[in-house]
Amino acid sequence: MSLPSSGEIKASQINTEAGRSSDAEAPLSGSSSTPQAGSLVKIYEGSGVDQSAPHSYSEFYGISYDVGVLSDVEYGEGQGPDDFYYDSSIGDASNLSIGDIIYTDSALTNPVDDSSYNPMSQAASSATTTFCSVTGSYMYMLVNPANGAITSVNCFMFLTDVFYDTSAPIDYYTYYYDSSIGDASNLDVGDTVYSNAQLTTTLPADTYYQAASSASTTHCSQSGYMMSMTVNSSGVITNIFCGLP
Repeated sequence: MSLPSSGEIKASQINTEAGRSSDAEAPLSGSSSTPQAGSLVKIYEGSGVDQSAPHSYSEFYGISYDVGVLSDVEYGEGQGPDDFYYDSSIGDASNLSIGDIIYTDSALTNPVDDSSYNPMSQAASSATTTFCSVTGSYMYMLVNPANGAITSVNCFMFLTDVFYDTSAPIDYYTYYYDSSIGDASNLDVGDTVYSNAQLTTTLPADTYYQAASSASTTHCSQSGYMMSMTVNSSGVITNIFCGLP
């Protein structure tokens, strides 16, 4: 699909064509003669929109957006959110996989080339510009700083405020599991729990506890109840239930 070839053309239409929310913040080009990052002109650089001032909406007549966007990504130590880009032949962002190259610019000329971008995280949504789609899940991505190629990517969910040593003072931890399971209330015998968001390090064998709450990151929801979860040496749940302490 492409933008109208004549008549009125709106920022909302240009956003939608690029796979962004129709009401995403969308300056035409920014305040300088060089299009600023995040502006419509800059986003469409790889689609043939002229990057030289002056700019107008008529430059978008008949344009099809053909650059893949990975939107609203947080990365490194508290940086972002920013948009990143990839070759449009990959399709929706959910199709990204190991070996695909991530770029910092929509012209696809500058691969992510610094380890400070790792790890990259993105909240799930139904948009074509997000990798994960399960509500409450997040993307965890690592890229090779030598060439911008993805070395690891997965979707995870949180299991929060968990403890295993019941002696005071109690220390609480956040653990992780595969997003295909859904909310923490769905955790069951046979599921695997991890100590890292990359889902590569499983929990050591032990029994773990968590107080109930209404949050999607807790297994039990009944007020006053406690989760008891036992995992084996492979991090696989062998027993899990909600009970009164």
